[in-house]
Amino acid sequence: MSQTTVRTLIKKKKIFITDDQKMFICNMIAQYKKPREVVELIKDEHDINIDSALVSRYKKDNQKLINKLRETFLSTVVEVPIAQKRVRLERTEELYDIAKSVPVKLKCLSSAREEVEGKGAGGVTFQQFNQYNQLTDEELQEKIKEIEFKVAKASAEEV
Repeated sequence: MSQTTVRTLIKKKKIFITDDQKMFICNMIAQYKKPREVVELIKDEHDINIDSALVSRYKKDNQKLINKLRETFLSTVVEVPIAQKRVRLERTEELYDIAKSVPVKLKCLSSAREEVEGKGAGGVTFQQFNQYNQLTDEELQEKIKEIEFKVAKASAEEV
């Protein structure tokens, strides 16, 4: 189905989508929103009713644009507030302050300690993750071999 056909379908339903609204739809798809989520978001943001089929059609017809938007979206991870150590610590402190039970307070303290000591998920810091994110495929394969060697060595020492 071509863009002309999509426009015809929209006109039959008396829905007129502007270029800004089309870009909004493509942006939401690029941000991994499901078609039904996009339908709700465009209704909330632009007060228009579309269906999931139209969103799916946009996804198919605008794949190059969506891929470019997705690349930009994924490259801006550091702009997400919770990706910042200070923000995570402040939010942990807020949770600690409102927590009523001792186990929850202890969990908050543990999370804050891990954050300060640089132990994120699985002991990998954001800097380490970002370092590996910047490697070429060949460099990444080399790192994998190094890590596998270290794991094998550590396993052999335990036995």
